[in-house]
Amino acid sequence: DQLLRVGDVDVSGQNVADMRHLIIGEIGSMCHITLRPVGGGAPFTVDLVRGTPEYFDSNQGRSSAP
Repeated sequence: DQLLRVGDVDVSGQNVADMRHLIIGEIGSMCHITLRPVGGGAPFTVDLVRGTPEYFDSNQGRSSAP
């Protein structure tokens, strides 16, 4: 898949190292990532919760984000 947006920021053509500051954030906060399938098709957005393995173990994978 091709990464198109992180939140409201267009990241098309950027490498992961350049967009790292957009992806990493406060533990428990949400990160909205928009992707386009490699073979074409409609872009789709996934909502990820930021955290460490320990964070998810202690919270049973539940987010504190709204």
